[in-house]
Amino acid sequence: MAGAAAAADGGGGGKEGGAPQHPPPAPILLPHIIRDALSEEEGGAGGPAGDGLGELLSMLTEAVVRPPTLALALRPGVGLSAFLALDAASLRVTTLTVSDYLAIKESLAGAPLSLTEQVLGCVELDLEPFWPAGLPSCGAPGQIGRGVSFINRHLCGRLLTGCQEGGGAAASKGAAAVHAFLSGLERGGIQLALLPAIATPAALPPAVREAVAALDGVPAGAPWAEIAPRLAALGFAPGWGATAGRARETLGLLARVLGPPGDGASHQAQPRDLEALMARLPTAGGNSIVMVSPHGFFAQANALGKPDTGGQVVYVLDAVRALEKELAGRAAEAGISELAPPRLVILTRLIPDAEGTTCNIHREPVEGANHAMILRVPFRDGGGILRGG
Repeated sequence: MAGAAAAADGGGGGKEGGAPQHPPPAPILLPHIIRDALSEEEGGAGGPAGDGLGELLSMLTEAVVRPPTLALALRPGVGLSAFLALDAASLRVTTLTVSDYLAIKESLAGAPLSLTEQVLGCVELDLEPFWPAGLPSCGAPGQIGRGVSFINRHLCGRLLTGCQEGGGAAASKGAAAVHAFLSGLERGGIQLALLPAIATPAALPPAVREAVAALDGVPAGAPWAEIAPRLAALGFAPGWGATAGRARETLGLLARVLGPPGDGASHQAQPRDLEALMARLPTAGGNSIVMVSPHGFFAQANALGKPDTGGQVVYVLDAVRALEKELAGRAAEAGISELAPPRLVILTRLIPDAEGTTCNIHREPVEGANHAMILRVPFRDGGGILRGG
C-alpha cells in the first residue's frame, strides 16, 4: 500500500526536475481511491488481486490519514469490524480499538476535547442490544436486521426447554420459566401481563384456567375495559388483547403451553403454541426507537439538494412513519395503546444557519405521525462556540 503509506507520510509523490506534483491527499480515503492510486502506480493493471494486499483491500471500508499514521477500518464479514494502524515511517502495524479509531478520525475536525468537555459537552448514545443481559447477540449474517425475531425464537427455545423438563409438581421448571418471563413484561414502568397477585409459578396455571373460564360467554368484541376488573381480580394486567375474544385466545395459548392440570409429568409444550403466544405478547423490542441521522440538513421541507442532503432524509422520514404505524398496530392488538403508545425520535444536528429549513429548531414533530419527533442536538467546538454547519 505504498501510495497510501506515502500519503500518510505527508509526501507529495511527485518527482524532482519539475514533474507535476500530486495534490495533497484527502484525510479520509475510500477503497476505490486507494485502488485507483495503486493501479496508477502499477501501470493501469487494475490494482492488486489475489494476494494479501488485495484481500485487505476487499475488506477495507475507509482509511484515515493522520501523518504519520494510516488508520484502516475493515469489514471481514457481515456484522464484523476490525481496525488497524500503519505507521508510515516504520511500516509497523498495530490493532486499534473502536474508540482509538474514532479518536483518530475525530481529530481531523480540530483539537481533541478536554476531559471536562468530553464529560459535560458530548452526547453519549447507548447502542447495546435492547434485550436483557445474558441473552445471545445476533451473529450469523441471516440474523442481522432481524433482532426481534431472533430474540423471540431464543426465548421460545428457552421456555420450551423449561416446559419440556417440567415434572409433575405445579411449580415445574416450565411454569417457573414462563412465570419469570411474563412477570418481566413492562412498558415505560407500567407492569403488563401479570400482577403481583400471581406471585409464584405454582399460582400461574390455575389462574390462567380461571381467566379462560371467566371469559367464556363474554362477547368476543367486548373491549378490554369491560373485562379488566374481573381479570385484574385474578392477577392479570393489560397486554393480553384489546378485546375479550383476543384475550381469551392469548390466555388459551398460555394454558396449552402450561398443560392441563395433573398432566405436568407427560405434557410436552408445542413450539407452535409458544411462537404464537410470543407473537401476541408485547415482548422484546419495546415501543421506543431512536434513529440517528447526523449528516446533512435533516428537515421536512426545503432541504433536498443542500450539502450532504438527499434521499436519506426522505427514507428516514418514511421509515419512521411506517414504524410508528406498525408499533401502534401491535399495541392496539395487545390492548395497551393508551398505556404505552409508540415513541420514535430522529436524532440529528441543530444547524443555526438553517438556510430556509427548520434545522435550527430543537424539537419538531414529524408530519404524518402522532408519536414521532425530530430532536436536534447542537454541535460546539472546543471553545463552546456553536458550529454553523
